[in-house]
Amino acid sequence: MEFILSFLIFAIHLLGMLAAGHAVLRGRTAEGTVAWVIFLILLPYIAFPMYMIFGQRRFQGYVNARRAGDFEINHLSRKVYNKLLPYSVESDFWAPLNRIACQPATRQNRAKLLINGLITFEEIFKTIDEAEKYVLIQFYIIHHDELGKRLARHLQSAKARGVDIYFIYDEIGSKKLSYTYIKSLRDHGIHCMPFNSNQQNKYQLNFRNHRKIVVIDGSRGFVGGHNVSDEYLGIAAHLPHWRDTHIMLEGPCVLHLQLTFLTDWYWITQRIPNFNWEPAHSSKPIDNSFVHRIDCLPLASGPSDLMDTCALQFLHLIHTATHRLWIVSPYFVPDQSTVLALELAALRGVDVRVLIPFKSDNTLVTLASWTFVQDLMPSGVRFYQYKRGMLHQKVMLVDHQYCCIGTANFDNRSFRINFEISAILDSAQFSSNVADMLNNDFEQSEELRAIQLKKSPLYWALARTIRLLSPLL
Repeated sequence: MEFILSFLIFAIHLLGMLAAGHAVLRGRTAEGTVAWVIFLILLPYIAFPMYMIFGQRRFQGYVNARRAGDFEINHLSRKVYNKLLPYSVESDFWAPLNRIACQPATRQNRAKLLINGLITFEEIFKTIDEAEKYVLIQFYIIHHDELGKRLARHLQSAKARGVDIYFIYDEIGSKKLSYTYIKSLRDHGIHCMPFNSNQQNKYQLNFRNHRKIVVIDGSRGFVGGHNVSDEYLGIAAHLPHWRDTHIMLEGPCVLHLQLTFLTDWYWITQRIPNFNWEPAHSSKPIDNSFVHRIDCLPLASGPSDLMDTCALQFLHLIHTATHRLWIVSPYFVPDQSTVLALELAALRGVDVRVLIPFKSDNTLVTLASWTFVQDLMPSGVRFYQYKRGMLHQKVMLVDHQYCCIGTANFDNRSFRINFEISAILDSAQFSSNVADMLNNDFEQSEELRAIQLKKSPLYWALARTIRLLSPLL
């Protein structure tokens, strides 16, 4: 018995060391690699199973699926690129983003800022009701509650009049979604599929498709922070106020949203449906809430990318700032390169503000984020806590010209692990609308002061320990 126990202990420690070696060879960041190595060597009994589930940083299954369909997907991607060339935008600002996206930013777009769940879903339902050929729906979280039922009814009605519906949900984010809901959609002829990131490895639970995309007929699209749940409308009993932001897009840039959806759909089904790939020209009257003549690039990112697309996108926006840099995120756990970029921006005189929640749904992330507040405040970065309710929006405002609205949080998971998409927009008028929205948020927030950081040594010891593990969160 003692021999068996000794052998098991030896085997677990050996597996921990082997996994640590694997982390050194495959790690995407120094911070994440060091965290895993320490964890695997000191606590292999806990760390090794966690590494098997959460340790992968490159979604190889998705990469392999793309390679298997390279001819079809790449042919279509080149087709979209050529379709968008007449609308492409080239400048010092857009050049690196265009190269990262492998698609051009486009001009002649229109955008509408949607500042809460009620407005967002009324617009989404309205466009679904106006769909003529197809609707693409993708959300991270979908609940079988009142909002979920309303979405289903609009989709079923569209399908009844001959509109094709393609529906993706993340099987981890939507783990509470009932089979009854899914079966009802499928019974009405709706193509409803889970993203199923662990289809090639059942222990691979680290990757989430965090995207929220709606596309109507290839001409109108939506992207932002909202999921399909009553809490996003601010009507859930436990969350009476939810602060989130979405945008509605029209114009050539919608093809980027559609191509992103199609890439995910191909991963799931190995099929490419027939969509419209002509750049959109709206013939319908547009209300005054739309801002016209916007340059825009919806930029998708994820763990199958050869580069850290999301992190590079944010770094580029930070380095671009010369006057103003306002960041809003429910989770603020940046990596070291982003911390240095924020410090440098503040030191060169940029008005750097970070808006975070007063109350968060993730205690560990909150503890880790306080250490970044402590480190960044001396350089002049200002932090605000939103007091009215749950803050969930993901927004960045750069100077008086650029803004970024999408699904990516300001943390390692969004930077490198989740599948995300964010729309980057170049428009003084639209940025002014975003600034007005954020100024209202700041009025409902409290600025953190250095005196509020004077917590007990035990608190900071715990927070700093959690921060060491932040690349794993």
